[in-house]
Amino acid sequence: MDLNESHIHPSTRSSALRASPKSRGFRDISDWLSCVSNKLFHSRHALVAGWAGSMALYELAVFDPSDPVLDPMWRQGLYGPGIWVSDPYGLTGRVQPVNPAWGVEGFDPFVPGGIASHHIAAGTLGILAGLFHLSVRPPQRLYKGLRMGNIETVLSSSIAAVFFAAFVVAGTMWELDKS
Repeated sequence: MDLNESHIHPSTRSSALRASPKSRGFRDISDWLSCVSNKLFHSRHALVAGWAGSMALYELAVFDPSDPVLDPMWRQGLYGPGIWVSDPYGLTGRVQPVNPAWGVEGFDPFVPGGIASHHIAAGTLGILAGLFHLSVRPPQRLYKGLRMGNIETVLSSSIAAVFFAAFVVAGTMWELDKS
């Protein structure tokens, strides 16, 4: 083992480090596949995200909302369904377009507009968070201290964020159900 590799835990070594001249190339085929997979993984997701975003902007540009009954989105050649919800309680018995409910009434599980407003707000926040993370990088000391290069750290922090959101939703539904 080289002097540079002695202080690094084996699970956190990157493929680039394993393939460095000091480590005398790839140790086996799994090292090579890991390196290639990591590079292709990011490229595929960047292409899919770029395609999805450009298609969403295209659909928004060509959509004509003047007659949503006789000329719905899918007849206009659009792939995205827009913000539609079905009535899970059987009150209307059909799929219907909804307007977002931005006030307190949007937290009521019986108001379909809350679903639409949640998706709009979550999508906007996700775009802003993505732009923030593209433009701001953590300091090197924090990056190494929290082991941010490790995929388990990234996934566990994501689960913590999802847990917090689920906790807020469950608490809101509990309170609305009591009244």
